[in-house]
Amino acid sequence: MPAPPSRSYLAPEEKQYSAVKFDEWKAPTDPAFYTELGEFDDPDELPSTSIGRGESLVVYDADGKTVASWDGPDHPTATDVPAFE
Repeated sequence: MPAPPSRSYLAPEEKQYSAVKFDEWKAPTDPAFYTELGEFDDPDELPSTSIGRGESLVVYDADGKTVASWDGPDHPTATDVPAFE
């Protein structure tokens, strides 16, 4: 079974930030546990997405540190992600 991704693995390679969506319903060793949404330099470029129940969105900087995160709602409907500033 593969190991879950490390923060340094999820850090952006070419830009200032990376956005990663996690599915808490999956095991951390499942390849579907996380989805890399993309890299960006400007907070206004955060990829457009929604997060649902059991999901979270995390933004990492070039050092692999979390700079923003959002958790999905406690109810089963999807929610839009607020602006990243």
